Amino acid sequence: MTLYLTGQDEKLAPENPWENLPRMPLYHQWRTWQALREPQNHLVVNSYNTGTGKTRASLLHLFTLDKSKQNVLFVAPTNTLITQHADDVATFVREQGLDFHVVAVNAGITRQLSQQITTQGGYTQVRVGETLDRLVRNYREFVPEAQNRKGLILVTNPDILYYAITWRYGVHDQRNVFERFLNDFNYIIIDEFHYYDQKQLAFFLFFFAISQQMGYFQHAGRKICLLSATPDARIIHYLNDLFGDNWTHISPDNEPPESAAYPTTPTLTPLALTLLSQELEEWGGENAGILRQQVHQNKLDGAIISDSLRRINRLNVLLRPYFDYEMRITGPEPEEARRQATARPLILATPTVDIGYNFDKKGKPRQNIDFLITEARYGDDLIQRLGRAGRILGKPDTNQPSQAIALLKESAFDALRPYHGQTLSRAEFKQLVHQHADVLPPKQNLQNYIRSWAITELFYPIYRAEKMVNETAKVELERLFERLRDLFQARAN
Repeated sequence: MTLYLTGQDEKLAPENPWENLPRMPLYHQWRTWQALREPQNHLVVNSYNTGTGKTRASLLHLFTLDKSKQNVLFVAPTNTLITQHADDVATFVREQGLDFHVVAVNAGITRQLSQQITTQGGYTQVRVGETLDRLVRNYREFVPEAQNRKGLILVTNPDILYYAITWRYGVHDQRNVFERFLNDFNYIIIDEFHYYDQKQLAFFLFFFAISQQMGYFQHAGRKICLLSATPDARIIHYLNDLFGDNWTHISPDNEPPESAAYPTTPTLTPLALTLLSQELEEWGGENAGILRQQVHQNKLDGAIISDSLRRINRLNVLLRPYFDYEMRITGPEPEEARRQATARPLILATPTVDIGYNFDKKGKPRQNIDFLITEARYGDDLIQRLGRAGRILGKPDTNQPSQAIALLKESAFDALRPYHGQTLSRAEFKQLVHQHADVLPPKQNLQNYIRSWAITELFYPIYRAEKMVNETAKVELERLFERLRDLFQARAN
């Protein structure tokens, strides 16, 4: 059965305060920038659709911080995205002439830097925690060409922040790394917030709470920007409990009435969505010839996304007689192999690409992905993955429709069968998916973990922090624990 999703336009901002931007900012990007400038907003959430420039929205706050020497932490959910985001942020900083230096770091990079210090200094092995502490404290130690100190933009994954705040580094570095990550970043961007698992989401709530309880918002001016195309209603509930009136939600659902007449620009093409109840390998075996025709004769670019690395590898074997190149972008693939595969007209991928990965086709005037085939067991996965196809923001050719095939469980296929042939907006389709959460459930069962285990695990960093602060701060930490207990509605295990 087939549904037809209409194209999507986004409103342009009523002004452009930044003359060097390559194009007029979108209205939601401008709203995000405005919201982050308001002193009462400690947290800003942008939940516009996939492919509409949420990352750029978060970066506009760098204009406000420019020349202040303040540090920025950019959290990307996977190592694959760290490099991509670091490149994008560095390009933005360079093109706008901003006073920041961008550094990408994950566990592997930190180990390499530790080895570099050890070799150059003739020391015994330098600890990873010590290296991370030194990097945040003075990144110029690792960047000899840096003449003057600029604000640091550290692009990393959630594990680095988690290990730092929960005292997981070696005993000689725990306190230093904890203080560094708690104290030294005035602006924190958390990308693809919906992607994180239950444990990570609980940790982020803890990080927000400790920042609030210890005065980092009120006295240090800390700002946090969350980016999520499909925020969970329970997360919104927790944010309301934590921040009250000190946060704002930038959403397509709450645009002010005065913006109704603003001019628009296309961001997503119309999409013909075919729904099937079929296994990926079966579908691939039956349609390999059609895929070859789409790519070689019709000159279309496509992607196939599976939840399983095993199924992607098996599909790769099935399709190799029809395509004489490597197509995979998967977690185990080296970075250079992923870069090469991205340029191929047909890409096979695991969920590595669910969350913002750019399928860059150099010089292509229309959407980078013309057709998409994807598995989808969860509602948020389905919505997120369909946003990979038909992205045309900033493209000169916006008139060619896109195609997608979603492979669903039989129960989900049957539930959506009555909508065969209908035309829906992207917002209407998202609502339809949410209405059928019984067969297309959310990916995370956040509440069960938070109410059972989160308070137990997150007591430890509070316990450790209490041993290094004065009596006034100890009182605040006790209040923090009580607040988390109430927030999580913890129950005895």
